[in-house]
Amino acid sequence: MKKRQHLVEKTYTTNDGLPAVVLIPDDETDLDTGIPVSLDLTALYVHMPIDFQQRLYTALHAQGLVKAKDYFAAGAADRFKAALLSVIRHDFLSAQKIAKQELNSNG
Repeated sequence: MKKRQHLVEKTYTTNDGLPAVVLIPDDETDLDTGIPVSLDLTALYVHMPIDFQQRLYTALHAQGLVKAKDYFAAGAADRFKAALLSVIRHDFLSAQKIAKQELNSNG
């Protein structure tokens, strides 16, 4: 009798550094062979630098926005906004650091 495989969700980082979730047999180690279950938003953010995409995907996953159905759960819009604001906050702090260096170099 053939052993029935048990499928599990596993989180990993893609070659682009983006967090992703796949459905895969629990004894499989090659996550690239899994069935993607995390929502792919690259069509929305392909124009953005990869480091922005990495921070955004990480923030979205931290907010529990991983699968398509998560975007229809109660509070999803607020969690999306919080994720996006955390990325923008990081960029603002980076802009402040550059501005401070500029001010310091000009006296």
